Amino acid sequence: MQGRSLVPVLANPDAPGRNAWLYEYFPVFPLPIPGITAIRSVRYKYVEYQNDLRPRERFDRRVDPPEKNNLMGMSEGAAQADALKQELERLKKETGYRFHTRG
Repeated sequence: MQGRSLVPVLANPDAPGRNAWLYEYFPVFPLPIPGITAIRSVRYKYVEYQNDLRPRERFDRRVDPPEKNNLMGMSEGAAQADALKQELERLKKETGYRFHTRG
């Protein structure tokens, strides 16, 4: 995971923290889990799988903390999904994200 120092937030509780963070999982043989990129914000989680091997996922963690209800197909959340996708792409660019297929 990419990150920034938490020292400013620890030193001053009023200091702004981050709004979201980038999560990456690279496939490791023999585990049958595809590569994953995701973004986790305070309220939402948005997940994409390598080569679209699994459908994209979006969860509202405030309403569904165990992430059992994928909201990706719900039309009322389309704008939120688009915003999360854009933020995911921004974080990938900011961190120099590259997909790795080997450890």
